[in-house]
Amino acid sequence: MTDFSPLLEAVLEALSMPAPATVGDRVEHNRILSDRVMYARTVIKTVLEHPEDVDWGARYLRERLADLPPAYRAASETVQ
Repeated sequence: MTDFSPLLEAVLEALSMPAPATVGDRVEHNRILSDRVMYARTVIKTVLEHPEDVDWGARYLRERLADLPPAYRAASETVQ
């Protein structure tokens, strides 16, 4: 049986982003999250069609996430 845990961990990483600090930060947060979701969906679809590619899918998604870090001010950064 195929172990999907590496892919599930990568998908969780893709969807786990800190909350934005301001409305202006929300625009950037939503743009980045939208891109991350697109990559996650693509990888999930591919792996469902080709379960033998689960490790490739996890690596590919993590590579895409490295290009899409949370580049905005997070709400947790504004707490004093």
